[in-house]
Amino acid sequence: MGRKKGWSDEQRYYIEIGVGKERRKIALSMLDALFGRETETGDTDHVRGALTFWDVIPQIAPENPKSPDQISLAVEIMTPHQSHYYQQDAYAGSMTPHESGKPNPISFLTVPPGSDFVFHVQCDAAHLVRLAPELAQVGQDGSPRWKTLLEAAFAHAFKWLGFGAKTAVGYGAMETERMKQARLAEMEKQRQAETQTARARERERQEAEAVCWHGARIKFNRANKSLTAEKDGKTAIALAPRGEMLLASLPADIRTKIEANQFVKLDTYVAGNTLLRVKVNP
Repeated sequence: MGRKKGWSDEQRYYIEIGVGKERRKIALSMLDALFGRETETGDTDHVRGALTFWDVIPQIAPENPKSPDQISLAVEIMTPHQSHYYQQDAYAGSMTPHESGKPNPISFLTVPPGSDFVFHVQCDAAHLVRLAPELAQVGQDGSPRWKTLLEAAFAHAFKWLGFGAKTAVGYGAMETERMKQARLAEMEKQRQAETQTARARERERQEAEAVCWHGARIKFNRANKSLTAEKDGKTAIALAPRGEMLLASLPADIRTKIEANQFVKLDTYVAGNTLLRVKVNP
């Protein structure tokens, strides 16, 4: 049941149909109650489901986000290479695949990636109460159970099944807005982690290449919060927020002099033109 997200094909609901001597009970499953029960031809035990699914019209994504009014379907090409083999006449003898077959490019229209689909589902609540009262009850999340089940079914279909044609080769895969936001958040989290890793590696490289400038003059730029070291006509800089961090690491009396633009000399460690560390001699 865990993998089914609460769905079950067990016939657990019962309703009475027919009149008089023809009156009888029939068993329904969740699927029957929500989507309807259609029996074999000639059988009269059909049951209308409680849900109605409206047509879905794609909201085509623009090819260029800067021109949202310029929208169109996309054209893609499928090229069978061995038509002579797959469509051969069984009575005409076998033809094996070979490199001299005639490729047959077939153009077809597709809905471009990024397009939106809004699925409208209507529930006949009174009918559902008659068929399966349990599915009409409101859960802890504030939604009726049928809606929670349907959202789980849609999420599974979006990720694993797809909608429309050619789903076996990746077409029709979708995601809910919630899934999209979660995916974007995960991508941003991964990007930040990669950025932090890259910065850490860069600092390690710089530390390995660092040289000491003895007695370099230190200056702080209040406008851009950068800290600079000057020595023998050369300059190294620590940009914000690194500059502020280095300044804050100094004793209060020295920090006050630097902020007042007084002449202060300290030992500094530099890699290229980047100021890495400042050191106060005892």
